[in-house]
Amino acid sequence: MSFSSNALSMSPLMSPLASVESGFRPAPRLRSIGVSEILRIGAIATRLKREGRPVIVLGAGEPDFDTPDHAKAAAEQAIRAGQTKYTVLDGTAELKAAIAGKFSRENGLNYAADEITAGAGAKQIIHNAFMATLSAGDEVILAAPYWTSYRHGADRRRHADQCDLP
Repeated sequence: MSFSSNALSMSPLMSPLASVESGFRPAPRLRSIGVSEILRIGAIATRLKREGRPVIVLGAGEPDFDTPDHAKAAAEQAIRAGQTKYTVLDGTAELKAAIAGKFSRENGLNYAADEITAGAGAKQIIHNAFMATLSAGDEVILAAPYWTSYRHGADRRRHADQCDLP
């Protein structure tokens, strides 16, 4: 889904009026970048929930349960210990050790720290992989169904040809 000129003018950040008022002038390439279909659907689901309609959202990949108490406690402890700065991009040594321990304990899989990468989510990791590996003329095969922005990651950002595999 791409922005239309009407959609751009409706967005406060993209409107010509905002450009005059704020001095911000978006690059023309932003017109070709669409809003993720999943996020658009999520916004509709949120609106329907506010209206009191029963909605089950299966789009954004977020759990339907609260963060476990032990994870909340660990986050609070880390904040109080001053661990609030940027970390190495692929995960701290402690995080990688915890991930390796989980896979060993629960799945019988053993990995070294240099075989583990952590990120903000699958979308970020896949984007980084596309950025690092795709060049013009390459072909990307996407197993459908897939997150709608993966297609845009292959097509628009890396200029690779994209082929769906149902």
